[in-house]
Amino acid sequence: MQWAADPHADDTVATILGPLTGAERLKRVDDLNAVIRTWQDNVGVAAWRADSIPAALGMGQALQRYLAVAQTLPPWADRDRIARAEAMFMDYGALSVTMLFCASLPECYVVPDLAAVLHATGQLEERAEHRIRTTGAMIFPVMMAGGLTRPDGSGIAQVLKVRLIHATVRNLILRASPEAAVAALHSAGKVYIATTALTCTTGFGIFQHGGFGKPHALGIGLPACVERCGIFPRHPPRADGRHDG
Repeated sequence: MQWAADPHADDTVATILGPLTGAERLKRVDDLNAVIRTWQDNVGVAAWRADSIPAALGMGQALQRYLAVAQTLPPWADRDRIARAEAMFMDYGALSVTMLFCASLPECYVVPDLAAVLHATGQLEERAEHRIRTTGAMIFPVMMAGGLTRPDGSGIAQVLKVRLIHATVRNLILRASPEAAVAALHSAGKVYIATTALTCTTGFGIFQHGGFGKPHALGIGLPACVERCGIFPRHPPRADGRHDG
């Protein structure tokens, strides 16, 4: 599990790119990006069919299978908490996004493995502004009212695209799916497996405590209903780094 990434997305990208190399491989990536750019809202994703793109692209069936298993919210998704989080975002969205860009992302990239992957994509030093904008492009569709729960929302569509983008980066770096790469080259493969279960946990922890925990540090009090959403810690961290409540 430590070296698992996103099996549905990774298997989809591995099927689409297959054994292609060089210019052919990069052309297939461009074709994939062009297709998923058309996924603009949740209803469009639900209606998407493999025969909507030319069979010659060699990805229709793989994407259809991916959407069939990935577009539904998991059983543990709590719609009441999602609604509370959406309402909170309307009040604190600008603050939370500012903290994400100015605290969470910089602190996240202190982690060497995560920084190495972003460096490999060219979006750490030369395209940092683009990296920030693309992060915002995911946050807003997901957090706006109905983004994850209504057909006219676009959060699910955006998440599905981002999962495939991350899987493509992993595949281009590893030349295979993470599972296959680790099996073939266990030691060397570990370093470059971006967004595995372990690095996801690291990133989420930094986002929670490095960014979303900042309102208390800034002296900004939050209503009890916001605290109950479970996103912001209820009290400032103690001297030992733990949170009360």
